Amino acid sequence: MTTRACHELRWMLLTFCVLLLVGNAQATDTQLLRPVDWRPVLIRLQRVAAPWCGEQTFRDSEGRMRCRVLLAVLPHSVPAGAMGPGLLTLGQGALDLLPEDELAHVLAHEFAHFVLGHPLIALRRLRPDQLARAAERAGKNTSEFLDWMAMGIPPVHAETPTDRHEIERDADTLGLYLAGLAGYPVAAQASLWKRLAEYPALNAAATATHPSMPDRSAHLHRVALRFCEQLLEGHALVPDAERLRPSVAPEEVASLRLLRSGVCPL
Repeated sequence: MTTRACHELRWMLLTFCVLLLVGNAQATDTQLLRPVDWRPVLIRLQRVAAPWCGEQTFRDSEGRMRCRVLLAVLPHSVPAGAMGPGLLTLGQGALDLLPEDELAHVLAHEFAHFVLGHPLIALRRLRPDQLARAAERAGKNTSEFLDWMAMGIPPVHAETPTDRHEIERDADTLGLYLAGLAGYPVAAQASLWKRLAEYPALNAAATATHPSMPDRSAHLHRVALRFCEQLLEGHALVPDAERLRPSVAPEEVASLRLLRSGVCPL
C-alpha cells in the first residue's frame, strides 16, 4: 500500500471514529462520505481556509493548496456541524432551504470551527464514559485516543475562549471572513439569520451553546463592516484577534485576496 493510500485510509478511520463517538446518526442514516470538492462553494472555502489549516492541507490537481476535509450529508434539518478531524456535516434540510450565498456562510462557520481546533475542545468535554467507549473502539486508552484525534485537527490557540458562546462568536467572525474571501457577499449572513429565525425549534435547540440569533446578527454586522473596511483600505483580510489569524508567514497573510468580486458593500 502506498504512503498516500495509507494516509487516506487513516483519514477515513479517524472520520468513522468521530461519527461513532458523536452518535448524531446511525450508519444507515448517512450518505456516502464525499470529498468536499464535490461542490464549488466548498472548493472555494477549502482554498481560502488553507492558510488556517496547518498540516491539514493538500495540493490539488491545479497545484493549489486546499484544506483537507470530508463532508457527510445527513437526512435531517440541522444545518451543519464540525464533528472532528476533517469532517463537516450538512443536513439535507439546509441544502433544500438555503440559497448558495447563505449556504456558504453556514459552511464557512463550520470551516472556522475546524481550523480553530474547536472539535477537539468538544471531544474533551464529552463524558468519561463516552470517551472511554470511543477509545475502546479504536483500541486505545482515553489519553491515547485524544492524542490520536488531535493529529487530524489544527491546534487550538492558547487564547481560545472556553465559554461556548464565545467559541461560537469566534467561529462566526472567522466564518464571515472565509465566506467573504471565497467570494460570497458578506451581507448574505443577514438574510441567513432572518431565515433561520423563522424556525423556533431550531432557535431553541441552539440557545444552550450559541448566542441568541439577534446577538449573532448584530455581531456579524459589525464583523462585516470591519471586513469591508479592510478591503476598501487594502489591508490584509484577516480578523483583528490574534487567535483568529492563520499561523503562516506575514507575506502569506498579506497575499490573501478575494476569489471573486461583489463581496461588498453591505
